Amino acid sequence: MLNNIPMNRVGRKSSPIAKLGRKPNPNLRMGCHNKNLQLFFLPREMAVTAQTRRPAHTPYSAPPTRQAPTVNKSPHWLDFLILSAVLLFFLELIVVVGRIAIDNRVEKAIQKHAADGLARADYAAASWGATVVDHSEPRYERDWPWLGWWSTWWNGVHHKAIHMLSPSFGEPGRCFPLKGRSGFVVVKLREPIVPEAITIEHVLDSVVDDRSDAPKDCRVTAWLQHDRYDGKKNEFVLAEFSYDVRKSNVQTCGVSGSVAKARDEAIVNMVELQFGSNNGSPVSTCIYRLRVHGHKPRS
Repeated sequence: MLNNIPMNRVGRKSSPIAKLGRKPNPNLRMGCHNKNLQLFFLPREMAVTAQTRRPAHTPYSAPPTRQAPTVNKSPHWLDFLILSAVLLFFLELIVVVGRIAIDNRVEKAIQKHAADGLARADYAAASWGATVVDHSEPRYERDWPWLGWWSTWWNGVHHKAIHMLSPSFGEPGRCFPLKGRSGFVVVKLREPIVPEAITIEHVLDSVVDDRSDAPKDCRVTAWLQHDRYDGKKNEFVLAEFSYDVRKSNVQTCGVSGSVAKARDEAIVNMVELQFGSNNGSPVSTCIYRLRVHGHKPRS
């Protein structure tokens, strides 16, 4: 019975057609397409043609890979130099910005100090063009008295009177002493202004033990003078106040109410400080700094 089963091309005695009990078709030929023994039925002519035209087996070769375009890379030391230059640039920029900020703060501090620490313009500052044109008798002990006499009476003003219009920086003795318990000082301002306040400065109590030579009862008058021959025309009182040594060493007093109401009509360029007493010293009265605050006329 087994001998009656037709043999296939592979040489096996089992056949799907034989299992079905059918006779094989002589026009069909069983062929093997590959090594996996996949069976298929082809006409005899086609099977022969397929066998004759089957290409020779070639080994598998991977498809060629597409290479990326080559890029000329710079050396590592050049990249390091570029990165270092960028970092140095930003560091220099930070330093410059910091210096500008510090300079602005220092400039503001200097301006505030130039404004006597009050952040108000001082039109009686010697560095700004104000001058002392007259004063009462000064008190100076010199080794050469004739030098003091010459410097005092050559133009009527002592050469150290400028100390009253300059910062003392808290230094004891850097003032202008006047003989006795009363006296006066006349100052020509930098330019005509509308006065707003008067400031008197003395040395700190933490620097000296005795401040009895500080002025006490003060009276300030002012007028507008076009030339030196005008005199005290239209003189009026700016302020009257008392300097209290128990308070701050820098004391400011505003102008009187009538002057404040006059506003731009009260224009002055000459100021006279008169003090009728001091805080106890019978020898002299020292003025460390006199300041006049105000603003320029609007018209």
